[in-house]
Amino acid sequence: NEGNKELLLECAWRLADWNQERPMIESALPSMTPVATPRRRAAVAKKTFAKLCDEGVQLSLRKWYYLSETVTQAHYPLLQTFQQFVELQETQQIFARIAQTNAQNLDTRSAELKSIVGTWRDRLPNLWDDINVWSDLVAWRQHVFSAINKAYLPLVPPPNAPGGQQNASSFAYRGFHETAWIINRFAHVARKHNLNEVCITSLTKIYTLPNIEIQEAFLKLREQAKAHYQNPSELASGLEVINNTNLMYFNGPQKAEFFTLKGMFLAKLKLHDEANQTFNLAVSMDMSFPKAWAEWGEYHDRMFKENPTDLNIAANAVSCYLQAAGLYKSAKVRKLLIRILWLLSLDDAAGTIAKAFDNYKGEIPTWYWITFVPQLLLTYTKTDARYVRNILVKIAKTYPQALFFQLRTTRDDLQQAKLRWLAGEKMRQQAIMRAADAAAAKGEAPPPEPESSSQPLVTPGGTQIPAPIQGQRQPWDWVDDIMAILKTAFPLLALSMEMIVDQMSSRFKPQPDEDIYRLISALLSDALQQYVARAALPNDDGLLAPSTNSNIARFAESLQPPHTKAEFEKDFLTSKPNLREYVKRLQEWRDRYEKTLNSKAKRVNLEASSHWLVEFQYQKFDEIEVPGQYLQHEDNNNNFVRISHFSNRYDVHRGHGVFFRRLTILGQDGSVHQFMIQIPAARTSRREERIMQLFRMLNCTLSNRKESRKRNLQFAVPLVVPLSPSVRIVESDASIATLQEVLEDHCESLGLSKEDPILAYTERIRTMHRQEPPLNRSEILAARQEVFEELSNKMVPDDVLKKYLTKSMASPNDLWHLRKHMTTSMSSFIFMTYVMSMADRRPQRIHISRATGKMHTSDMVPSIVPGKPELVHGEPVPFRFTPNFQRFIGPHGIEGLLTSSLVATARALTESEYDLEHRLSIFVREEISTWFTMSKAEPRANLRDYVLNAIDAVVRKAQVMSCKYEREKPPSAVVPVTQSVMQLIIAATSPINLSKAEPTLVPML
Repeated sequence: NEGNKELLLECAWRLADWNQERPMIESALPSMTPVATPRRRAAVAKKTFAKLCDEGVQLSLRKWYYLSETVTQAHYPLLQTFQQFVELQETQQIFARIAQTNAQNLDTRSAELKSIVGTWRDRLPNLWDDINVWSDLVAWRQHVFSAINKAYLPLVPPPNAPGGQQNASSFAYRGFHETAWIINRFAHVARKHNLNEVCITSLTKIYTLPNIEIQEAFLKLREQAKAHYQNPSELASGLEVINNTNLMYFNGPQKAEFFTLKGMFLAKLKLHDEANQTFNLAVSMDMSFPKAWAEWGEYHDRMFKENPTDLNIAANAVSCYLQAAGLYKSAKVRKLLIRILWLLSLDDAAGTIAKAFDNYKGEIPTWYWITFVPQLLLTYTKTDARYVRNILVKIAKTYPQALFFQLRTTRDDLQQAKLRWLAGEKMRQQAIMRAADAAAAKGEAPPPEPESSSQPLVTPGGTQIPAPIQGQRQPWDWVDDIMAILKTAFPLLALSMEMIVDQMSSRFKPQPDEDIYRLISALLSDALQQYVARAALPNDDGLLAPSTNSNIARFAESLQPPHTKAEFEKDFLTSKPNLREYVKRLQEWRDRYEKTLNSKAKRVNLEASSHWLVEFQYQKFDEIEVPGQYLQHEDNNNNFVRISHFSNRYDVHRGHGVFFRRLTILGQDGSVHQFMIQIPAARTSRREERIMQLFRMLNCTLSNRKESRKRNLQFAVPLVVPLSPSVRIVESDASIATLQEVLEDHCESLGLSKEDPILAYTERIRTMHRQEPPLNRSEILAARQEVFEELSNKMVPDDVLKKYLTKSMASPNDLWHLRKHMTTSMSSFIFMTYVMSMADRRPQRIHISRATGKMHTSDMVPSIVPGKPELVHGEPVPFRFTPNFQRFIGPHGIEGLLTSSLVATARALTESEYDLEHRLSIFVREEISTWFTMSKAEPRANLRDYVLNAIDAVVRKAQVMSCKYEREKPPSAVVPVTQSVMQLIIAATSPINLSKAEPTLVPML
């Protein structure tokens, strides 16, 4: 006994029987230290209860006042204290009613308590809150329920009294029923926190209760079985719990769930025949129980992975998944739809798996299929599958705004492929006519007609479609049919949306001088790439490549006005500059146009560009929703914001080598939505949008996991809506700055050109490789590191980002919050780029919000090896974590918040055995298919193997970041539990590795 009275009070709160221990607690209170705490105030005296409660609340409010204005995790304990005070006051009402209860009014008084305890069931901590918070609450409520039991049990009529037992079950045992409920809830939370021993220990307390409801008994057994299921060494114990359960008292859905759990245990124990029979029994118990269908489908899915040639197993999995998807009414459906799409992509020519879909007659979850509209359209353009058409038609008739923009973009993409095909067919027909005429002139029989090309077509967006066949309906006809159905069902809505697309596409195009600026910037970027690549060639002649000369000539032909064209030809064609002079002259031309364009107005009246958008609220024929809302994973569109009007002014902003317009849309609820209009969009736009789609799905997983949710970890993914193959709108606001803008601001303050750090770095490398005698490899690496450190000190120091963000903040408090949020966002950025092998993260591709601290990357596409369909990073550092990021986050942030956030993100996504693998399947497959399309290679029969290998590589990287190997196989030496992540960070921050990076990445920044 340490004589610690504070600890005594804490134990009494959690464990003691207050009725028996009251004298000891009351005798200990006077000897405690005089420092006031909210819990002390709650325990001091019964007579002054209300006064002391008020004092405790005031004390808590005073502590709240001392904290920062921005609510952070430091405020959470006070919010929990406020809840305890609310329940203390409600407990006073409970005890007042108990004091007035007798045998005659037991049912009435018990019913009065129902509203309070019902509120308590709803008022619980968050699932991701610390387990100690839950323990506090459960202990407190058990004290209250114990008092209710003590008051009510003496009033229970004897069992032989008329209706006595029924009344006892209904009213007198309410305290026991509530105790069982809160214990089950606590056990559920403990299991979600991976505290399986805590879960099972708390569940054993239910056996001590004299009376519980059947539902609570069921929940107790279910939680116990699930806790055993999470531990591979306890599978036999969990199966024993299920086998020893008497199911006679349970209803159909409860029996179905027990048999489903049993099937899961048997499947994990590799007892496949018994597992299949048990899943069948579970479904027969309740045909409308979705979890049984989902688990049975997952079982078949795993069996198909082990037997990839048996497509009947895959068809069974699709059938089960479809049944579950039709029965679930929640976001769980999306995970099932991913697997359905993946399995259907593995179908044979006979359509073995597709038949399972065609034979399905249940409900189609149209709302959740919206998430996969890009995949449905991609599949539909390759094969006129009936099941895909049915889904698209349902979406078109039910949620037209979810489909319109994507469908329109696909239609326009196919139209361009159609024009190319028609031109080829016209040339083929002309060749036939010429051959026939020549044969007729010679008196010979006409030659046989050559067959149409059987080569598949590739759209500008990179989608490969089957070779068209004369006399048959083509992919563009299939898509036109869906668009016609949508326009027929919603003619006015379609007209209004078409007008919006037309106005944004035609009225906000870059001006001619902006187009020239963009093309000059593109030429400069290409020239810098060549200059950097050729710096390591000791015998390079420095002349321009033939492809560069042809690009210059093509650009000069289209240049206007004539005097500008003549000047350009003089600088680049007549004078024949070498590569270094070419770069310098492009810089001069770029700077000249940039200066002129920067002098123009940054904010423009909307009426100068589009009268229709100015008068949108009067011109529209139907209510239009703010674009991008269907990309968010909501459960319905009831609360979607509709467009009220467009702001009467828009911004003109200069990005890296391009000018774009930023429109502001005002919603009917007063909300503001800003979108950047990208014209022209990159060729990889559709690929990027699919990868964004993947990370939005992974955000849902992060929201459902305790460690990631309590840290508020999310991947920053802007909303992107394609309007046509070359136009799209991207969520953006004025607070977002790229790392390139930070560099330009720094160079401008020093009087340098924005390319000077790259050119200086390259010149030093160039000089290094021309030394006599030539340097060996180790000398080159040492020299590069020396150059890197010199430029880091003189041109781009490690405090550039810190200074830029500091001057953007209103106060040190804002800077502190920005640093914290940016650190957690940096962890998501690192995970995203490392796991998906997103290389070439140049400064212009990294975007930082000065308002929220969120970081995201543009050009979000994986890097694939040119000669083989594999996702490979291929850079000396595993991810971009350059000195300026290190300096801004600081050593404490790196070792603390950044490392823990990386581990929490990776563990959340790899916690479930197959979850990440399943979510990756269709997206990685599309990336590998794109490689085959772009490399013009024939997709071989082992395409599935390439996809699975790529998925395994991604999952392994995620497991490395989750420190799985440290947890499962601890080494003999004592190492940190985050050893793998720390090694990756060391590799990313190593000056030696950074000095090996390409100068165009500006590794000093």
